[in-house]
Amino acid sequence: RVVTLAYVDGRYVRPIALRDCDDIEISGCDISGFSCAANLIHVDDCAGGRISGNHTHDCSTNHSALAQITGIGTDMDSGQSGASGRGTSNIVIAGNRIEDLTVGATFLGLFGHQTDGINGGFQSNGLIISGNRISNCGEGIDVHSLDCAIIGNVISGCYNYGLKFLHGASRNVATGNCVKDSGFGGILLAGTSTRNRDTVDNLIANNTVSGVNTLHDHDANSTFGISIRAG
Repeated sequence: RVVTLAYVDGRYVRPIALRDCDDIEISGCDISGFSCAANLIHVDDCAGGRISGNHTHDCSTNHSALAQITGIGTDMDSGQSGASGRGTSNIVIAGNRIEDLTVGATFLGLFGHQTDGINGGFQSNGLIISGNRISNCGEGIDVHSLDCAIIGNVISGCYNYGLKFLHGASRNVATGNCVKDSGFGGILLAGTSTRNRDTVDNLIANNTVSGVNTLHDHDANSTFGISIRAG
């Protein structure tokens, strides 16, 4: 299935959104041409199933109002608009391709590179994020969740970070991932001042990080392969 939209910058539209569903399947979709959609594939408070084989690409914004473009995201609105608030659990996110989620100069100057390939929300747990290919986004995979496995993903050309664990992300495992040509750094683990949960007990093993800051956009900053920071 191809999901496209006549482009209007600043229009907030989520092309695919599920709430309080069980045993979901979102597969084989081609999504492009959207602006300011926080999650192009959006899942709240769902249990079981898979998001696989989708291609999300060529979405951009240069709007002056804060928004974010994320390829696949869970639980950004958990518990809102009548949803149960149970969080999303045991979803497999595998074999998706996410690329070219970008912002223009006006947006960049105001808010920075607010685009993510995949975002696991604070309420989520037990996600398996595996075998995805993500390129040319602000950040590759952001994890705020519990008890997730991030395995065998290829992340390239992200302006900030390839993999990021923060806002209380805990008891997650990241292994066999390849992070190439990210700007600030490859893999970041950080605390938070906005959540009542620490970022702890994450296992980061057998990943490959290469080519940090190859474009020299961050020569004035401290760049890294893997970093652990306070909130």
